[in-house]
Amino acid sequence: MSKNLELNLVLGATVAGAVSGMMQVANAMKNASKSIKELDQKTKELQKTQKSFEKMDKIRESYNRITQQFKATKEHLEKLKAEYEKSGYENKDLAKQIKQTEKAVETLNKQKERQKHMFEAARSAIEAEGASLQNYRNKAQEVDKELEKMNKLKEIQGKYEARKEFAGKMNDFGDKQIIQGMEWQELWLFLLN
Repeated sequence: MSKNLELNLVLGATVAGAVSGMMQVANAMKNASKSIKELDQKTKELQKTQKSFEKMDKIRESYNRITQQFKATKEHLEKLKAEYEKSGYENKDLAKQIKQTEKAVETLNKQKERQKHMFEAARSAIEAEGASLQNYRNKAQEVDKELEKMNKLKEIQGKYEARKEFAGKMNDFGDKQIIQGMEWQELWLFLLN
């Protein structure tokens, strides 16, 4: 009887130790899931910032292209006006070309102003996120580096989750083995008595 009680106490302590260890693992997994959520949130914020920078780049490129077209068209208009003046204002073809070029200059000027407004709006959005145009290139590079780190962390987290799942399966197997061992112990104790 005393051996039975002693064996039950030893097995009880072993099971209690295993349960305590499992609780620690469960707490670690809970903390890891919190870090996963934080990682996802940070990644989404960085992706949003990156998209803002990309949008600003496209707007800036478009603005520069339209500005160059505007300057070239305006220079062409000045040349046409100079030729028209040299002809004594009598060349009707030049007068027609001048009017068409003036319309083109006016259209390009409107497009340029519209692009300028869009550029300022994009800049304001980026500055609202905490970045200025002065450090915008550096910020874009930082965002790219952070996204790369976040992707690596996600990959590591995926591997951790796979290991955690495997550990859970092993834990279930261990629990079954302990229960089965206790059943065998009871059977042997019963047979010994």
